[in-house]
Amino acid sequence: MLNLSLDGPWTFRSADPLAPTHPATVPGSIYTDLLRAGLIEDPFWRDRETSLQWIGKTAWLYARTFAVTPELLGQDKILLHADGLDTLAEIRLNDHLVAHTDNQHITWEWDIKTLLQPGENHLEIRFDPPDAFLAEKAKINPLPAWNEYGGYQHRGWLRKAHSNFGWDWGPVLVSCGIWRSLSVLAFSGARLADVCTAQHHAPDSAVTLAVCIQLETTDSAPHDAELALTLAGQPIASARVTFATSAASSNPASAVSDSTAPQATATLTIPRPELWWPNGLGAQPLYTLTVRLLDAADREQDRWQRRLGLRRLDLARRPDAWGESFQFECNGTPFFAKGSNWAPPLPYANWPEGDGWQTLLRDAAAAHMNMIRVWGGAYFPPDAFFDLCDELGLTVWQDFPFACGPYPGFDPHFLASIEREARDNIRRLRHHACLALWCGNNEVEPTFVGPERKEAKEGQMTVADYDKIFHDILPAAVSALSPQVAYWPASPAHPTRDRAVFAWPFAPDAGDTHIWEIWFSDSPFENYRNYSNRFVSEFGFQSFPHPQTIAAYTRPDERQLNSPVMEFHQRSAPGNKQMIKFILEWFRFPEKRDDLIHLTQLIQALAVQTGVEHWRRKMP
Repeated sequence: MLNLSLDGPWTFRSADPLAPTHPATVPGSIYTDLLRAGLIEDPFWRDRETSLQWIGKTAWLYARTFAVTPELLGQDKILLHADGLDTLAEIRLNDHLVAHTDNQHITWEWDIKTLLQPGENHLEIRFDPPDAFLAEKAKINPLPAWNEYGGYQHRGWLRKAHSNFGWDWGPVLVSCGIWRSLSVLAFSGARLADVCTAQHHAPDSAVTLAVCIQLETTDSAPHDAELALTLAGQPIASARVTFATSAASSNPASAVSDSTAPQATATLTIPRPELWWPNGLGAQPLYTLTVRLLDAADREQDRWQRRLGLRRLDLARRPDAWGESFQFECNGTPFFAKGSNWAPPLPYANWPEGDGWQTLLRDAAAAHMNMIRVWGGAYFPPDAFFDLCDELGLTVWQDFPFACGPYPGFDPHFLASIEREARDNIRRLRHHACLALWCGNNEVEPTFVGPERKEAKEGQMTVADYDKIFHDILPAAVSALSPQVAYWPASPAHPTRDRAVFAWPFAPDAGDTHIWEIWFSDSPFENYRNYSNRFVSEFGFQSFPHPQTIAAYTRPDERQLNSPVMEFHQRSAPGNKQMIKFILEWFRFPEKRDDLIHLTQLIQALAVQTGVEHWRRKMP
C-alpha cells in the first residue's frame, strides 16, 4: 500500500477571502499555529484568555498543495485518510466537495480517486466555529449541563473535547484544526482492514495468541498473510494463512467490520511466555507482532505491526459479605490500584508538542503508581501515550469522552456517530497491554440520582437516552471488538439489576466513587476516613504551583492570592479562600508570599496523604 503523508507545512487564514495567509503545521491546532506565526501571545498570561475568545468564534481555512505520482494514480483505490479533525470541517479537493465532519474522535476515510489529477492537487479544509451548530441543535433540545462556561451551552450535541469549552480546572479556549495525521492511501488488490488479537492463558502457563485478520479487496485474487512474533528481536512464533478468494469487498468508512470481506485466523503458541505486569508487580516484556499481507508472488502489499504484552488483566466483581467487589487483577493476582486521573496537559492544543507529557507518565511510574484514569471530558489519547504506558506498566482506565452533562440519546445521527467513534478507538487501542477498562462516562450517572433529577428541567436527559448510549451502544461495541477488556458504564457508578432504576453511585458496598466532600465543603481532612468505598476513582485537593509557574502568567504586583489575575485563574467554586481556610487551621499565616504558596502545597499533601493512607489501610 502506498502512503503519501500530508503532515508538515500547510497554510492557514481566517475564512475571509481577503485575509492574509500564514504558515501552519499539521498535526496542530489553530492556537499553536497562531502562536507560531506571532499573531497571538501566550493565552495563559494574566487574563489574556478573555481577549482571545474571537479565535473560537472564527471560521478558519487550512490549505496545501501536494503532488501525486503516476504510480499512485494508477492504484485501484485512493483514499484521503484523516486520523482526527477538530471538529466542524468541510473538506474540498481541487474545488470539489469531499465531505463534512462533526466528530473530533473519528478516524475518517474518503474515496478521492475520481477527484485527483496528475501532478499538483489542492486540498482545503474549512473549520467552522461551534456557536451556530450548537444554537441550531438547541432548538431541538437544549441539553443544559451544570458546568457551562464562557457562554458555550448545549455542548452535549457536539463530539468535541468538552474541556475546550472550559471546566472547573481550566480555561475556555475553543480550538480547531487538523489535530492528528492526514495522508493519502492507495492500493490495488488488497489491504489489511483489521487485525484483532485474543490471548488464551493455559493452566500450564502456555499462551495461545489468536490473530484474526480481515482484508479490504479490489479484486478476487488470492492473498496470504505471514505472521511473526518476536521478543527483543528474537523469533518466538510464526504462521502463514491463506484467504479464500472472493469478490471485491469494501471496508466502509464507518469502520464497522464488513462481514463479507475475506477473513482468516492464525494461531501462535508461546510455550514459555514472559508475562507483562503492572508497575511494581513485575516486568513489562513487550512482544512484537508483525502481519505482512502478500500477493500470489509473495510481494508485500501491506504491513501491520504492534507491541503486545502477554497478560490477563481483569476487573473482579464478585459478591461478598458487604456487596460486590471492585478490584483489578493481573495474571490472577489482585493488585491495589494506585494512580491519578489524566486531564489534557495543554487545553488548547489537544495534544502538546514535545515530551512534557512523557515526563508526567514517567513521574507517575517513579511515584509507584500503577494506573492512569483517562478522564472523560476530553479525548482519546494518541497511540504514543498507550505505548509508553505499556512500557512503564501503567494500566489505563479509559473513559469514553462523555462528561458531566446530558446527551441526545434520541437522535439517530448522534447515535450512529458515537457508535462509529467508539468502534474506531476500540479497534485502535485494544491491543495495548496496559488497557484495563473501558468506562462509559464521567459523572453523567449521578445526574439521575441527585436532587436535580426530581426537578422538571427542560432538556433533561431521560433514562431511556442514557440507557441507549451507556448500556447498549458502548458495551455492545466493547463486547464485539474488545471482549477481553471489561466495560463499566460510568464513573462513579453502582451496579443495579434494574437498568431503569439507578442506585446511589456513592454507596460503599459496590462500584466506584468520587469523593469531593473535603474540597467542596468545610469538612476536615479526617472525613476521608468516613469513606470505605470499594474503589475511589477521583478525589483531590488544590494547591498553588511553584512560584516560577505563577511568574509565567502574572506580573510581580499580581502574585497575591486575592489579586484579580490570581482569582481569574481560579475556576473552582471554593476558590483560593478554601486553601487559606485550611492553612489557618494547620499553620500560622506566613509573612512571605512564597511561603504561603508552599503551605498550600503542604495542605494539599496532607489532604491526599490522609485519604491515601486510609484507603491503603483498607486494602483487601
